[in-house]
Amino acid sequence: MQSDDLATVLARTSDRICSRILHEQIEWVDIAIEIEKMRDVVRAQAPDKLALFERLYEARFRRFWEQWHEDAGPLF
Repeated sequence: MQSDDLATVLARTSDRICSRILHEQIEWVDIAIEIEKMRDVVRAQAPDKLALFERLYEARFRRFWEQWHEDAGPLF
């Protein structure tokens, strides 16, 4: 997989996860499962980018969750 292909896959996956957070009644565990699947793709295709994934994507998903599901309380 070329890096552009990986970037496209990550962008689409990220958009889908964010959309689910914003528009569905969903439990955090379901989001966490999707994040882990996304992490697996990065781990398999670009393991040197795993730390970057954690800083960018995971932080984004947690921020969205906390903003849009404040009634659910903090994650930690």
